[in-house]
Amino acid sequence: MAEAQVRFRLRIFAYVLMNNHVHMVVQTADANLSQVMQWLKVSYSMWFNAKYQRVGPLFQGRFKSVLVERDDCWLLELSCYVHLNPVRVQMYGLNKRDRKLESLGFKRPSATEVSERLGVLRRFKWSSYGYYAGYRSQVPNWLDLSEVLQRCSSKEPHIFYRKEVERIIACGHDASVLEALQSRLAIGGAVFAQKVRAISGEPVRDVSAKRELRSCISWERLIEVAEEVRGEAWAEFGLRRGDCGRAVVFRLARRYCGMSLKEIGVAAGGIDYAAVSDRVRRYEKGDVSQMEKDMISILNLET
Repeated sequence: MAEAQVRFRLRIFAYVLMNNHVHMVVQTADANLSQVMQWLKVSYSMWFNAKYQRVGPLFQGRFKSVLVERDDCWLLELSCYVHLNPVRVQMYGLNKRDRKLESLGFKRPSATEVSERLGVLRRFKWSSYGYYAGYRSQVPNWLDLSEVLQRCSSKEPHIFYRKEVERIIACGHDASVLEALQSRLAIGGAVFAQKVRAISGEPVRDVSAKRELRSCISWERLIEVAEEVRGEAWAEFGLRRGDCGRAVVFRLARRYCGMSLKEIGVAAGGIDYAAVSDRVRRYEKGDVSQMEKDMISILNLET
């Protein structure tokens, strides 16, 4: 990766090397990602096979790439989920049903499970997480932490980042990012998605992938269901300080509407994106409300 960074003018923000694949968050200056990945996979595989006297492919299948919006918190969020891959792969015996329940917020890991997952994450050395969390100080020259850490709203960004990852682990398994990447063209807000669709042009062979750029539900539909569940208008509880219903709407809009924090704030009446983020974080520290469960059921988001 050090040589690739120089050879191809690459910015490497995060990485995780697993047994048969690698996750990387990168930026290309010359739109040359295919050349980068071909060179990286071939060079490393040849070296690895020679060192360990093995033959055949080392990485699983062709690489997949997803465009990511730089604005707002998309890059920060994606880096967290990339770093959580070693924990997500093991998951300590969770069956398919329990993973689904965790991803929907209906089941939370126990204190023992959280401790085990944190232990795996801290011990896993083939990852850039240790540099972001402050466990390792000698950051290699080819690894760029600045883009992600500047999105950590704290005077101590390494501590902020570590707490953010630990918060995600404590909330439970969330399949909404990494496990959905195989069918997506981009991660970002609605405006960014429209730009990507325009650039991709017509026709698009992978129709299912292009469909993933559209929001699952609209903001208007979300508000409609919220009003139905609450029995009062959004104008009444949406701007009410401390109202849990507002946090529920923000959380579901972030997860299922494809909206950025900034877009949610604008749609909610001009709320700053940092305030939106803070409200969601405070809500996620507690138990899932009945309002959220009812809205998920009505919107048929379990399937």
